[in-house]
Parts: sequence; structure tokens; C-alpha cells
Amino acid sequence: MSDLKNWTARPFPAAKVLEGRYCRLEPLDVARHGADLWAVMAGANSVWDYLPAAPPKDRAGYDAVLAELLKSSDLLFTLIDRADGKAKGHLKMMEIRPAHGVFEVGWITYSPAVQRTRAATEAVYLIGDYGFSLGYRRYEWKCNNRNEPSKRAAQRTHEPSAPRLCFCRPPASKFSGASQRSNAALRAGHSLSMIGNHAVSRFSPFTTWCWRNRPSYLKPKRCAARFEGSLRLLHFHS
Repeated sequence: MSDLKNWTARPFPAAKVLEGRYCRLEPLDVARHGADLWAVMAGANSVWDYLPAAPPKDRAGYDAVLAELLKSSDLLFTLIDRADGKAKGHLKMMEIRPAHGVFEVGWITYSPAVQRTRAATEAVYLIGDYGFSLGYRRYEWKCNNRNEPSKRAAQRTHEPSAPRLCFCRPPASKFSGASQRSNAALRAGHSLSMIGNHAVSRFSPFTTWCWRNRPSYLKPKRCAARFEGSLRLLHFHS
């Protein structure tokens, strides 16, 4: 999709169930999914290390985090493990820009029960497949540079012909309330992350798949076979 002379804005994605082989993504509903999610998230404080929220101390606190996430126009999905039908994590289809054909996967919050599994990889695939099926052109994934597991996961999903991990510089205005010290870090090309209650500067690894050079398991004609092959080569047995 290199010729954009006839480009038109894409439709905004609808909140719907995305079916996969190892997992199913359902629009998150606190009443329906909250109990299963808290059962696998309780005490898993490391899950929140690179997210802009403190680890919830109890179910009520967790429900409050989910309710806050649901206030935005982003699509918040629950990851349902098809092996047992339980909700084990959640992630967002976010930064959706129909005019530019761009969307992002973020707020990836996987419990230890689903980390490093085929279901975890497939969930990221399902978000990408959904966006590309609507004619979007670019799929993005960003993470904290200290988050080595997330960086490795992003790199594993690349093919040799696809773009590699790079670094982005967010606009300083995005963090207008930051301290003078933090603003200096932003000017130096860092972004900010909350670790505990402290803002720390970081570079932000940024990976993107475009329609033309997205991994072949995101290309419709080879989707199922190549994705299964990628799981065998790149991922783990539960």
C-alpha cells in the first residue's frame, strides 16, 4: 500500500470478539471477567512494573484500574485462554488514528499464568490482524527500554525482512506536568515511565509493522500456516 493517492480514512474498529486458536479476545467487562482476572493477578506485582499504575492491593482496587481503562475510546480486550476458558490478562488496541491508518497494541497486562505462551503471542497477532483487515496501514508496539521481556517478545515476532526495533522520541508537551529534571530528560530524547511513585527517564523502544512489510503471518493468504509456524519456531510450550 505505497500509493496513497486514493487513500481514505479507515473505519474505527468496533469492540467485538476476536477468535484465535489458543486464545479468544473479548471486550473486557469488569462484572464478567473481573473475578477470573484477579484470581491470576493477585500478588503478581511485577506485572505492573512498566505500566502507569501501581499494583492493586485488592479486588476493589483492581476493578477501579479496569474501570479507569474503560473510560477511553481505546478497545480494551480480555485474553481468554482457550485451554480452560479463563481470563488471564488484558491488552488494548489503542492510539487508533483512522485518518492515518495507524493503530497500536499497548497496556499489555499478562498474568504469570499466560506469560511466555502461545496464547500470549496470538493475542498480539489478533489485534494486528483485526486492524489490517480494516485496511489500516501501520501497527505499532512500544515499551519501556528496561522491559527486556517485552523487547524480546517484539523482536521474536519479526521476520528478517521486517523493520527492527528502533527508538522514538515523544513530544515533551505530552508530559507537561513533569518536573524540571524530567523535562531536561525529555529534551535529551528520553520519555518518562513511572516506577513506583517516581518518574524515571527512559528511551522508548518502538517497533512497527506496515501493510507492505508486516510479518507474513499477518498477510491474509498465508496467515494461518505461517502464524502456526512462527509459534513453533519462536515461542514456547505451555
